[in-house]
Amino acid sequence: MAVLSRTRPFGVKPVLRRTLRIATELWGSPRARLATKIGFIALAVSMTGVAAWRFSSTGWPLHGSPWLIVGAALLFLLAYPVKAWGWRRLFNADERPKTSALAAAGGAASVTGIALPGRFDDVVRVAVVRRYPDCPAGVRALAFSLFALALIDAVALVPLASTSAALTSSTGVRIALALVAAAGIAAAAVIIVLPRVMACGRLIRFRLARWVQVRAPSAREAAKATVIVHASWLVRAVGRLRAGDPDTRRDGRCRGRCQHASLARHAPVRSSHGVTSLPCECG
Repeated sequence: MAVLSRTRPFGVKPVLRRTLRIATELWGSPRARLATKIGFIALAVSMTGVAAWRFSSTGWPLHGSPWLIVGAALLFLLAYPVKAWGWRRLFNADERPKTSALAAAGGAASVTGIALPGRFDDVVRVAVVRRYPDCPAGVRALAFSLFALALIDAVALVPLASTSAALTSSTGVRIALALVAAAGIAAAAVIIVLPRVMACGRLIRFRLARWVQVRAPSAREAAKATVIVHASWLVRAVGRLRAGDPDTRRDGRCRGRCQHASLARHAPVRSSHGVTSLPCECG
């Protein structure tokens, strides 16, 4: 019985520690790092080949002025540092990474999110920021900032969703946009209430509650981050409009003329020169 009492039960923490130790040893090996880099390079080359094969069979999806496409690409690139600026407001003053690190993390996550499933883009963000020189934030602080950034994203979409819901004529789309706006309002309530809830008497005794209460963004910083993130969404929307297909805009302009041409076919009208009205040939 004494021997049995001295034996430690098998738990989850020893397994996690053993797994982390093995992963650290493998990553410390130069061969493992080289194999990982070669694997990522092979994945990137294969994805590029698949994209080239797809475009060779279906054609380039963007049809329009090259200057408009370049301008749209620059606007999309500008949206990353703007959103990183807002993301930086969600950290404590002594744990804020550089805006360039957060912008690089967002760009890397957008690229890897195409191939990696689930929420691996958040893992990429944490890894890129942590690998940046002189990063004062830890992994837990970065993970909590991503949670707060998701809430800020939902709040920043409220004006766009509510405006689109008011302008659309489809009932289903209006309901979906109304749900998006409602989720943003609920996210704003969570951001405002979270520091106060963590500071209450029953929860403040726990170390996790104290940690969250210290690092939760204040209402003022959350409002600043919301304005900045909303600006990044507007920049992306303008870039999307600039990258739009000019044929679509031309079809929209010709739709009215085609309706007049349809009326002309049913009731032909001769001009003063004796020429009958012809149908529109825009399509």
